[in-house]
Amino acid sequence: EPDSAGRWPGSKTANLSEINPSLLNHTCARIINLFFDDSNNNNDIIQWKARGNFQLVDSSYQHGWVHHDSSTDLITVIIYLTPDAAPAAGTSIYEIKDRSNAPSRKPEAALAREDVKSAAMTGQMTAADAETARKDLANYYTESIRVSNKYNRIVIFDSHLYHAANEYETNTEDRLTLTIFFSSLASSKLSPVQRLRR
Repeated sequence: EPDSAGRWPGSKTANLSEINPSLLNHTCARIINLFFDDSNNNNDIIQWKARGNFQLVDSSYQHGWVHHDSSTDLITVIIYLTPDAAPAAGTSIYEIKDRSNAPSRKPEAALAREDVKSAAMTGQMTAADAETARKDLANYYTESIRVSNKYNRIVIFDSHLYHAANEYETNTEDRLTLTIFFSSLASSKLSPVQRLRR
């Protein structure tokens, strides 16, 4: 279903932990195994807390808004699931151009940005005004990484990084993704960074 408050574009399923926990657990385990080597000791413990949703967005949304995910999230995962999608329908990571002039994370400034985004997503402003507001916000950032949309490609990044969908026009079907947010991760194993530094 779509979000009535306009927090995201398109429609999302309920949390997979409610409708298909085995799929969420299997997918999370596959992701965690990319980073933690389980070949040495099967008694090692890895624990996580995550939520996931399928999200379907049609091309009427045009472009994504630069944002960062919830402050309680650690890791964001996006898996592209539209076959033969246009590469431009991917995701970009952004950096703030000038921190002294950037939109503040203070509650009042964050709420003002969310209000504009919400108004745009819920059709309370014209498409032209919404695009102008989106571009005004994007001007505070510079793109540092661009990931093309490719069927079954996974993108994993720090949830606190600013990011946005580049386009929602896939040239085939609506843009389908599986998004997973890890809010906690604990392990008795060494992380990749720890292994690198040994």
